[in-house]
Amino acid sequence: MIDTLRHKDLSTAAPALDNLLLTTISRYCVPCENNDEALEVAQYTKQCLLKNLAEPPRLGDLERELGSSKETVIRLFKRSFGITPKAFVANARIEKSKLLLKSGMNVVDVSAEVGFSDQSQFHRTFVKYTASTPRQYQKAISIFDNKF
Repeated sequence: MIDTLRHKDLSTAAPALDNLLLTTISRYCVPCENNDEALEVAQYTKQCLLKNLAEPPRLGDLERELGSSKETVIRLFKRSFGITPKAFVANARIEKSKLLLKSGMNVVDVSAEVGFSDQSQFHRTFVKYTASTPRQYQKAISIFDNKF
């Protein structure tokens, strides 16, 4: 993998590594719960949330589909993944926005693409999670940007 990255244009290596990291974390972010029902609810909820980050399903809709209360869905998700569904969506949106920003997409377009209602909401959330503004993140030089 490293040898492949050395020979690639490094401007594309950073987004590729970010994408690999996101894929790896998503794949191995598995529930620690052994209860089959809790695992099923948590996995189903996660899949539904990731299916459409821009407009994730409401917990009320998931509640009806799963036959559980909203509180139960939240509790089982948090027990399995360590965060609430709302925090999971926010994290996933920020991770996706980081990939889009590094690929060169306009900040306004990224905001809309990942589902924030306006650019200021995106800005506040991005700063909260990354300690930099979207534009600062986009223009930041990474160690992966150096030429070998």
